[in-house]
Amino acid sequence: MGNQQPHLADEAGAGEWQHPLASSVSQPQLVGYASGNFGKNLLWSTADLTLLFLFTDVMAIDPAVAGWVILGSLCINALLDPVMGGLADRVRSPLGRSAPLILVGAPLCGLAFAGLYALPAAGSSSLITAMLLLFAFRAAFAIMDAPHNAMLATLAGSATKRGALSSLRFVFSSVATVAVVAVIPALMAARGLAGARQLATIAGVAGGLSAVVMTIAALAVCKADRPAADWRLEPAPRGSHLALLGSPPVLLILAVTFTLNVGLPLFGKMIVYHATYVVSDAPRANLMLVAMVIGQIAGLPVWMLALRRLQPTVALGLATLAVLIAATAMAVGGGQTATGDVSLALCFGLGAGGIYTIIWVVVADCADIYAQSSSIVATGLIFALAIVSIKLGQGIGAAVSGQLLAVAGYVPRVSTREDIGATITGIQTGGPVIAGLITIALIWSYHLLMAGRSGPNPRANVLIVPWRWAD
Repeated sequence: MGNQQPHLADEAGAGEWQHPLASSVSQPQLVGYASGNFGKNLLWSTADLTLLFLFTDVMAIDPAVAGWVILGSLCINALLDPVMGGLADRVRSPLGRSAPLILVGAPLCGLAFAGLYALPAAGSSSLITAMLLLFAFRAAFAIMDAPHNAMLATLAGSATKRGALSSLRFVFSSVATVAVVAVIPALMAARGLAGARQLATIAGVAGGLSAVVMTIAALAVCKADRPAADWRLEPAPRGSHLALLGSPPVLLILAVTFTLNVGLPLFGKMIVYHATYVVSDAPRANLMLVAMVIGQIAGLPVWMLALRRLQPTVALGLATLAVLIAATAMAVGGGQTATGDVSLALCFGLGAGGIYTIIWVVVADCADIYAQSSSIVATGLIFALAIVSIKLGQGIGAAVSGQLLAVAGYVPRVSTREDIGATITGIQTGGPVIAGLITIALIWSYHLLMAGRSGPNPRANVLIVPWRWAD
């Protein structure tokens, strides 16, 4: 490769490696880009936290069936993510590579979301209609999500800058999660017509607001999302998915994102069930969700410091350990007092915020490493594969939790704490604990493997890999 291509610093403190596609982007532009996480997560977090409850308690769909429907919708999303990520690597337009896809997907996603949550107001409990709208929502979300995430690698060229931008994105995501709190009371009241209409109105506003914010995010940085004229590496060729799976860092990030997203979201998904059936205190759901989001935001300075001092995979392991400890404490002492539940949700959020921030830094580093070793740009594709793992993990987690509720004899609006309380607590805490243990084992095993390959100086790369740019 030519001299224009950068190389990693071999010595600590010799300077950070910069992504060769990194552009000079102003702070207002970066804020505009990061605001897209508010637009995306306003819809995604609402669905993630409330969809199972909407199906089971509001639309009276069997919980096992509801879980499998959610899994099926996420599979559709997962199938489209690599297509959209690969397309983002190839698009050449005056609006850059990712913006055209975002501008198509955002309004479609908002419309499908609004339609899905308007079903109770329309008096519909049709499983087929709900499936079609949910599948449309997931498909449209994939069109805008993978390209938006892939822009992170080119807008922030080093690990430190990526950590800062990821944190900014996560702040916007957390604000969106707080907004979900407005949905919870309407959702719990949606069995009646007035509550259902309120839910439909909120969903319509959320869908429209999401589309507007995503449009702003795409246009804010579209000019920076273009390859330089002298950029010589090629986009990932068609059919290159299997080659990517031969890269240890890519395998690590796929395994970790899948594992974490099977178990981690279950804590939040079960909060409404916990408040309704375990403690019979509906307002506690709002308090726990807000506390969890406050913890996520409050922990960001800690995880930013960790990214400056530690390798991203090590920081990710520490964040996972924090989640594991909080979930274990919830399993032992949860449900006793409102103060205790809120405090544990806050602690869980501290660790979860680190995971959701650091994971994208690790994904971007994986894309860099693959480019170094193969001379192929596959940033969009690698981000898309990571998103696939996330969505499949979330889908399987939802399916398993629905199946467990069905096996426990869960009957919406009828079951009591004595019937299903232990099952709900087991899902809410057991999922994060098991996922956390597996994730820490994966990271530890990876470090041992790559340290053995790298020799005595594994610090040459943020992911402990031996590859270098050629001079």
